[in-house]
Amino acid sequence: MFWSNWKADVLSLIAGALLPLAFAPFSWWLVVIVSLLLLLMSIQNVSATRAAWRGYLFGIGYFGIGVSWVYVSIRLFGNATTPLAATITLLFILVLSAYTALAIWVVRKLTADAPPAVLLLVFPSVWILTEWLRGWLFTGFGWLQIGYAFVDSPLAEYAPWFGTLGIGYLVLITVTAIFMMLSAGINKQMKAISLALTIGIWGVPMAMDLPTYTRMDGDAINVALVQGNVSQYIKWRKSQRQPTLNMYHQMTEQHWDKDVIIWPETAIPAFKRDVSTYLDAIHHAARLSDTILMTGLPIRGQNGDYYNALTVLGSTNLKDKATYLKRRLVPFGEYLPLKFLLEPVLGYLEIPMSDFSAGSQEKPLIKAAEHQVGVLICYEIAFAGDVMEALPEASYLVNISNDAWFGDSLGPHQHLQITRMRAIETGRYILRATNTGISAVIEPTGRVQASLANTRRGVLAGQIHSVNGQTPYSHYADYPLIAVLSVMLLLARYIRRV
Repeated sequence: MFWSNWKADVLSLIAGALLPLAFAPFSWWLVVIVSLLLLLMSIQNVSATRAAWRGYLFGIGYFGIGVSWVYVSIRLFGNATTPLAATITLLFILVLSAYTALAIWVVRKLTADAPPAVLLLVFPSVWILTEWLRGWLFTGFGWLQIGYAFVDSPLAEYAPWFGTLGIGYLVLITVTAIFMMLSAGINKQMKAISLALTIGIWGVPMAMDLPTYTRMDGDAINVALVQGNVSQYIKWRKSQRQPTLNMYHQMTEQHWDKDVIIWPETAIPAFKRDVSTYLDAIHHAARLSDTILMTGLPIRGQNGDYYNALTVLGSTNLKDKATYLKRRLVPFGEYLPLKFLLEPVLGYLEIPMSDFSAGSQEKPLIKAAEHQVGVLICYEIAFAGDVMEALPEASYLVNISNDAWFGDSLGPHQHLQITRMRAIETGRYILRATNTGISAVIEPTGRVQASLANTRRGVLAGQIHSVNGQTPYSHYADYPLIAVLSVMLLLARYIRRV
């Protein structure tokens, strides 16, 4: 009815390769529906094993294009040879693709020879459960979850309630419903239910304003985000240290009238103790102007471990200043998993500052003047659960990053898209200061108030407000959704037996 084996295999690969077009910088979110419809079509009337293979091919296309920036990080900035960088990137893509293969295998197992309603229950639930699994298993990699593609769609209205995975679930229900409406052999009652679900999912946010649970409080806060655009090639050279410090100082001089100034991740390319005189001077200047300055820098602990950190200058006595130590580290970038096994192989990579230790704070919060601020360094913003730990105390959120690792690739755009979704989920302003871009002031609606383009040096000025309250999603996180998905699968199992 559909295609011969090899044609459907190719279709699956193409469908997966199309999917990254739904994400930033393209943001053609309707592509998600087309891509997943093609995948559903390709797995009909085949064995679970064949369906899993097509799911795997779909994943190779999906992640092969979508996370291609991993090669850029390893080849250009890890100083790996082209074959080694390509091998590591390919292995990474193959591992990620296993999640889509697993999802499709389970879907086919549970839906073969089952009533049509089972597909509607199973496909959305299994796909989102595997996305959830991918978000935490083996430290987790939640990049390119389906929900992120819909940050500029009507479905974004659901984010304060259900989060990114919840939006993805609604999208998968839509895809399955459309598939059933287009399929022959589906009775009119099931088609009517599918149509009603689609209209309901999309109609609610388009027809009405959903309740909000957060509110702005106090006077406006004037901010400046400094984007130094220091090349990763020279960032850690000792000869470059003083010119970098001078540059950040000079770029800040015209902005001491701001309430908050933020420098990016590891803006200071030296341990705190090695630049104490410089930090004293910046701290003094910030205090004189009644300004808070936050900056990223590495900090060495008493036991010799070192940490990727953000510290606050100006708002307190220097010895008592607030400091946040990054808790979730980037595998192969900031630490080496299974070090005793992999170090001989990956010793060829020359990644500076790649042996960080994880911080141990209970919550990602710092004190900045009269506000509690939620702090996420780089990769941490991709973990919704980590962000929610800062609430409800955090008045606003700060994300510092060094996206120079991504080069001029899809990575910086996808990173910004993820951050925008966090703003909607939490109902908070987010200040995103990056070394090379894309720095941005993001409003609680996810709208980018102002931004600095990738690979550009400059200072971004904006205005935010302290926010009080807590969205339903920031309170309950993904636990209710996981419970719902589990119930859907149990219901599908029951229908199969009846």
